[in-house]
Amino acid sequence: MSTHNDNLTLGRGQLWFKKDGMSGFRFLGNAPAFNINVTSEKLPHYRSTRGIREKDRDIVVQTNRTSTLQLEDISEENLALYLLGSTSEIAQTSATAQSETFTDVNLGGLYQVGATTANPTGIRKLSNFVLKKGATTLVLNTDYEVDLDRGTFEVLATSSTVDEGDDLTAEFDRAAIKRKQTVSGSNSAAGEIKFVAFPAEGEPRDFLMPSATISPNGEFALIAENTLQSIPLTVEIQTKGNLSAIYCDGAPYA
Repeated sequence: MSTHNDNLTLGRGQLWFKKDGMSGFRFLGNAPAFNINVTSEKLPHYRSTRGIREKDRDIVVQTNRTSTLQLEDISEENLALYLLGSTSEIAQTSATAQSETFTDVNLGGLYQVGATTANPTGIRKLSNFVLKKGATTLVLNTDYEVDLDRGTFEVLATSSTVDEGDDLTAEFDRAAIKRKQTVSGSNSAAGEIKFVAFPAEGEPRDFLMPSATISPNGEFALIAENTLQSIPLTVEIQTKGNLSAIYCDGAPYA
């Protein structure tokens, strides 16, 4: 019977990312997949001193190190990695007796209150909402429906009071709230990646990549049947100064 150690490993672990400019690593959440792919390009050399040419060397001229991962933690910060963008906190002040006119409305149309060029996603958390056509107050759930939290209303196609092309005026109060907002951009995130291993089987081996750039890699499903959302990302692993591209540490021993 064989008694040698086969070094079998069933990989599990945690992914952490320290974006350039941050003082500590941020946990990226559950990652059902994390893979490293190392490829190289070679220059073949052939000896031509006699007879047929014989290849005597393969000289490595280029090495590429990449990684792919899937993140199930749909946080604003992880979405920013996918969107090549940034996350900020939007602060909304409270106000009463506000009004906004919507011109040339469509039956069955959805409208966002407070949408401007400076604030394209509008305002949130409305109260005391009333929708009017001229001096006529429209009837909730007969002429329109409203989502007070999102600050939207839908003009019902079945309304007998509103006609296509009418102008409507919304009157409302708004609460003081904060919300996080992620916007797309064009800059991939650069920093360090640390993989802390907690394998189901085998020796834990931690990995550090001192210089990595994260960018999107594929589809992010907003609607899917029987599948959790996950964020697909690609990591380009580079060298930094005199550091190696990848460090792998085994468990400590005396």
